[in-house]
Amino acid sequence: MASRSILVVDDESPVCELMRVTLQRAGHQVECVGDGCQASQTMRRSQFDVLITDLLMPERDGIELIREARREYPRMRIIAISG
Repeated sequence: MASRSILVVDDESPVCELMRVTLQRAGHQVECVGDGCQASQTMRRSQFDVLITDLLMPERDGIELIREARREYPRMRIIAISG
C-alpha cells in the first residue's frame, strides 16, 4: 500500500491520537487538528491525500468541512466518522 498524507480532524484528542498512531504505524504521514476551522487552515498550508473528519465538532462541523474540501480539493478522498 502506498503511503498517504492524511489529515485527521476530531475534537476528542484520544480519538485523534489513536488514529494518528495507527495510521503512522501503517506507514502514512498524519496530522491531527481539533476542529473544522483548524482543518481549513491546515489544508491551505499542506496538501493531503485523505481527510478523516468527525461530523459533530465545535466551531465548524464536519459537514461544512467536507463541503469545502469537495469544492477546493476535489481529488482529496474523504472519510466521515461520528462517535
